[in-house]
Amino acid sequence: MREVERIARLLEQTFEGQAYYGPSVQKALEDISVGIAERRPDGRAHSIWELVSHLTAELRHARALLEGDAVPWVEGKTTWPDLAASSASAWDEAIRDLRDANRALVQAIEQLDDTMLDQQLNQVRRTYYVMLHGMIQHNAYHAGQISMLKRQLMTNNPDRNVCWLTSNWSRRASQSVPSYGRGTQLSWHVSRIANHLVGSPKSWQNRLR
Repeated sequence: MREVERIARLLEQTFEGQAYYGPSVQKALEDISVGIAERRPDGRAHSIWELVSHLTAELRHARALLEGDAVPWVEGKTTWPDLAASSASAWDEAIRDLRDANRALVQAIEQLDDTMLDQQLNQVRRTYYVMLHGMIQHNAYHAGQISMLKRQLMTNNPDRNVCWLTSNWSRRASQSVPSYGRGTQLSWHVSRIANHLVGSPKSWQNRLR
């Protein structure tokens, strides 16, 4: 099997397969209603719907990078789109868009040649290899975040400590690991949060400090 095919399979696993670390993105999104999806636990943390739209935008941006026609990157803007009007049909469409974006990126990866992996992308200062593994990590990262929010919101217990964790999640990761190399940070988050969701939110908060 070519290396690009291995990368494509990993991307599939983190999104809709049997992910090694625990729930895939698709699994984490099961049984979430539009009412749960649009809720912000404390008015500050991102909602599940916002995270879904962000994941979709990131996947589309990654595919555009492969094709050489990505829009200029603006932090906090490029992959954080405004949400559509709230409705059950709009939420279903958001889930479909996310699935289609992941599958389209998988197909684009499969068209690459292994010799390209160590080359620099034209529009960003990263190699194909680093960017593509970054997308795998990004899926896993937000699957854990969605799982955390889902558990709290569906049990009607939006704990303040969970709100603290989800609102500080991205900031902690970006400060801890440069560029797309989030593997160490992801292993910590995903093994303790996405994989079984064991322990209390208070204990997670203390460990993150």
